[in-house]
Amino acid sequence: MLRIWLQFALCTAAIGVAGYHLSRYGNVIAERTGLGRTLIGVVMVATVTSLSALAVSVSALRLGALDLAIDNLLSSNLFGMGVSAMVMSGAVIAVLCCRPAGREFRAFGSTGLFLLAVFTINAHALCPAGEQ
Repeated sequence: MLRIWLQFALCTAAIGVAGYHLSRYGNVIAERTGLGRTLIGVVMVATVTSLSALAVSVSALRLGALDLAIDNLLSSNLFGMGVSAMVMSGAVIAVLCCRPAGREFRAFGSTGLFLLAVFTINAHALCPAGEQ
């Protein structure tokens, strides 16, 4: 039992060290490429958070559990789309209610509406009416 806790502690420390270096290297990449810190951060966070789903799916495939691998990919993608839809819906509602004067807020609102429409169309395509 002690061995398992030690392995957990080592993995936790490795994740902490990797996260620290990821943020430092993200800043360096943003400065050298001229891309914004936000863009680099979003891409890195999206990549890192997708790795766990990929690891589970590869492990399931190696075990021969094809249904588990497919279910993992679909559920993680649907969850991500749901969270994105909620965040973008909230942003759209905030922009429409507050009517900020800045031009960038209007673009953010129209982008949110577009992403909400894409999400709705995809949700209807994946789950036709009457099926659950």
